[in-house]
Amino acid sequence: MDNIYYQMDTTNTSFLELHKVFEFQNKIKNNKFFLAVKDPTLIGVDPYDPNLNLETKQRIIKECVNNYWYYLREIVRIPDIGGDKGTQFKLHRGNLAINFCMMNNFNTMAELSLQHGKNITVSARLSWEFLFGTTNSSADIISKSMENSKLNLHIIREICVALPDYLKLNNFKIDIKGSIQRYIDNYEKIECPLNHNTINVVSNRKYLKKKLIDTNPSIASPRQWYDDFTFIKNIRKVYYNSLPKIHEAILQAKHNNSPNGIIITTSP
Repeated sequence: MDNIYYQMDTTNTSFLELHKVFEFQNKIKNNKFFLAVKDPTLIGVDPYDPNLNLETKQRIIKECVNNYWYYLREIVRIPDIGGDKGTQFKLHRGNLAINFCMMNNFNTMAELSLQHGKNITVSARLSWEFLFGTTNSSADIISKSMENSKLNLHIIREICVALPDYLKLNNFKIDIKGSIQRYIDNYEKIECPLNHNTINVVSNRKYLKKKLIDTNPSIASPRQWYDDFTFIKNIRKVYYNSLPKIHEAILQAKHNNSPNGIIITTSP
């Protein structure tokens, strides 16, 4: 078993505050798992330091691959209005529970009031899966409208854009001949050419046509995000028509220990 260390000097105060609440107020013994770091040499290191050497950058990349909590706590920057650097992810009980369920590939439903960060939470998780968490996989985003789905994809894209340059694995790759291969990045789909992962915006209409579901093998992904679930038109038919293909994709992902499962978010 790998040794686990804890980053008690993190600049992300929301993680430290929740740890203190669990330890002193709630008397929970396992109160700092979200402060974990596997490589102790990264304790005290600023991943956004422009003077990092190559070895340190490689250690950070490895830590991101192996430790989602490190990525969420130290790396993720959320776009903010009027700012150019973004803000750190703010952890609270609600999104801690959501993250725990997604990390364990549970089918998850989160009902939170507006401005409690449920969309940001899922977007951050999908950005990690997209860049570090798997290979040759995909995720689908479905919402009450195409505009909302595209907005969620935009948030994921902005999280990726805000990363340090050495972590922007989705920018491009160089093929055997030395040519730069560009990646798909538009309002309806993004792809990472290094690991062949994609995130797609899916129209509800596709799932309303069962014949199309049966004939299109790429219409379902092992990771599904239904946002504003209770406000999606014809949601019962959309959901049940999608399940057979989703189930098949999830089974394949489970076999390969790849992220999978259905995520449902909605406001009351």
